[in-house]
Amino acid sequence: MSLQFELQSTNDVLSKAYQRTPLAQAEIERLRTKLNQLLKHLDDIGQDESEEHIKRLVATFLTDVWYKDDYYINTSQTVDLAIGIGPKAKDPLGVLIEAKKPGSREFPTLDRPNTKALQELLLYYLRQREAENHQICHLVLTNGWDWYLINENWWASNCWQDRKLVEDFRRFEADKGKTTADFYREIASPFFDRVAEPMPVTHINLRDYQALLNKQDLYDEVNSQDQRKATAFFKLLSPQHLLKQGHKNVGNSLDRGFYLELLHILGLQEITEAKTGKLLITQLPEGQRLSGSVIENAIRIIQTNDELDKLPNPKDYGIALPERLFNVGVELVITWLNRVLFLKLLEAQLIKYHRGAHPPGQGPNFAFLSPSFIADYDELNKLFFRVLAVLREDREPEIIEKFGHIPYLNSSLFEISDLERNTIKINSLDSNALLPIMAGTVLRDQNGNKATGKLPALQYLLRFLDAYNFSSEGGGEIQAENKTLINAKVLGLFFEKINGYKDGSIYTPGYITEYMCRENLLQLVVEKFSEAFDVPFESYQELRSWSFRAITNVSNRLKANGLINELRVCDPAVGSGHYLVSALNEIIAIKSELGVLGISTSGSLLEVNVEILEDELVVIDRFGNDINYTVQNKGLPFEVQRTLFHEKQYLIETCLFGVDINPNSVKICRLRLWIELLKNAYYDQGELQTLPNIDINIKEGNSLLSRIPLRTELVDPKMIRRVDEYRGWVKEYKQTTDKERKRGLVQLINSTTRQLGETLAKTD
Repeated sequence: MSLQFELQSTNDVLSKAYQRTPLAQAEIERLRTKLNQLLKHLDDIGQDESEEHIKRLVATFLTDVWYKDDYYINTSQTVDLAIGIGPKAKDPLGVLIEAKKPGSREFPTLDRPNTKALQELLLYYLRQREAENHQICHLVLTNGWDWYLINENWWASNCWQDRKLVEDFRRFEADKGKTTADFYREIASPFFDRVAEPMPVTHINLRDYQALLNKQDLYDEVNSQDQRKATAFFKLLSPQHLLKQGHKNVGNSLDRGFYLELLHILGLQEITEAKTGKLLITQLPEGQRLSGSVIENAIRIIQTNDELDKLPNPKDYGIALPERLFNVGVELVITWLNRVLFLKLLEAQLIKYHRGAHPPGQGPNFAFLSPSFIADYDELNKLFFRVLAVLREDREPEIIEKFGHIPYLNSSLFEISDLERNTIKINSLDSNALLPIMAGTVLRDQNGNKATGKLPALQYLLRFLDAYNFSSEGGGEIQAENKTLINAKVLGLFFEKINGYKDGSIYTPGYITEYMCRENLLQLVVEKFSEAFDVPFESYQELRSWSFRAITNVSNRLKANGLINELRVCDPAVGSGHYLVSALNEIIAIKSELGVLGISTSGSLLEVNVEILEDELVVIDRFGNDINYTVQNKGLPFEVQRTLFHEKQYLIETCLFGVDINPNSVKICRLRLWIELLKNAYYDQGELQTLPNIDINIKEGNSLLSRIPLRTELVDPKMIRRVDEYRGWVKEYKQTTDKERKRGLVQLINSTTRQLGETLAKTD
């Protein structure tokens, strides 16, 4: 018995969340330049060169690409080379490195691991652990060309937990007559000869990546596979991996710069309420208000045109005139911003879907929210109501000429709201009103410095949004600029904050919501399956093991899928819709785990795995690779995209319900669910699948109050028939694209709801 290396791929060792994080082209360029420099130096090394020279080359390479300023890299006492967890020499060591000259027999090979280099690494490790350093993350062997990366977990369980090894090491340290050569010969080598568990290592050879990084077409859109290999190489030696720092979890933290500058553009501020300590969003104090900001622009137009007089119940928005103006302004701003941010996500999706479909510069421009495309508020209003809300064949010629390639979206998000109808639409705003650029802006001038001066607010907003990456999914590719990711989860945090502008907001972190959803749903699934299949399952794990044996034919799979579709989730205080989004993802994941995702009489998606990663749904093939849909895909990516779209559509329409007393919460929750569906929108016969009218399941109301017992039964035959008709109207409403029919259905649905309430109230 002797130690064996067990090879692990980058997919095995890099966290899935980090793998999916894109990198900026500038980071890959820096890696390419420094790698070429390192390899040239290695080629020039002579036989008489010392190991110290190799250490300097390796340290310089790591420092210049990844660790400059923030991490200490140097020798440390008896350790050849190490990376500290911080910038100071006294900071604990996080990575231990043993460097050898190229061609040295003391350096291991894949079939000959037990060499002096590994034995030296063992001595470094034991000394660090004896000194109570619990910060070690990885151990590395390198000769410049070859690198072996070993997770500290193996050393902890196989070395530090080996009583004989530790006792032998301590006796060696106490015996001043012993040399390190004695340790290698008498302790380390025999230990590695007897250790039973293979050592998992990630092996890379820099020659393999030199040609890849020097490819002239590496950054072309069609080379996503090469880009993922290049980013994986970069990430392997990064502090996020070697020091186990993880990547920035955008899902559970709101980018502060994004948040504050967006508030600035809107004309709002965040303050801390003195009595409660709550964070509230308010209008700027008089004398500091920015006339060009969106909300001040809106308030000015509303006040000038006496628009508040047109409201059915103005007092719903406050008693005093300033309060009414501000509250009406905020609700309008939230409505407009919902649309713009949704469209920013749509824009990112369309660019991604059409990647490689046309030669650069020769296809339609799907960056339709660029400042050059949307020049003023009137153009934005056209986009809302004359483009996205109108079937492509019904659009006016002038609209088709400019916006013909932009898909139709069947969504109440792009219907004029009651408040807009009674006050103003966004095209009433003054497009020429200027807004000062914030001091800490993300915008840059032509020289790369922070922009200064003033801009029209809409142009400012669109340039600001262009400075961020709105891709809802990442595949680990390279992006031209180092843009901060703003996905649906981050927007959920922003919506929650601005929605709770009066009373403050509490946003439940994704890992808590995910846990709550999964535990509740798994318990329901176990109960349903136990009853339906007459098997007393004790746990979901037991059910899942059973399902691989028993749910194998189509009839059983259809039955199992039907049981999951019977689940009903209702959030009585829905807020931004975070809980319902988590529930949606969990149900999809459960279907995948039980082998019934996309089940039909013709088959199901058994060849893919769906899992939840940092509160996001991730789909991978059986080899662990992401499945990315584009309009050119006709195989598995298309099937996955189509299946997930229709699964999500059914679940949102049938299984998810929400209530909130705040009308803005209702709007934002609907928006979040539309965004989740948008992630899996697909093209069929040249048209993007339209979004169903899912808004009917999310209602405004006070879930704490009820006049009617929940178990009250209908006895009036007319009302029983009416309720049956109501179900049909609701089903039709969710699918119709005819605006007139939609308005008629809303009237029928609301009328039935009132009649039902009046009928049931008689039994109170």
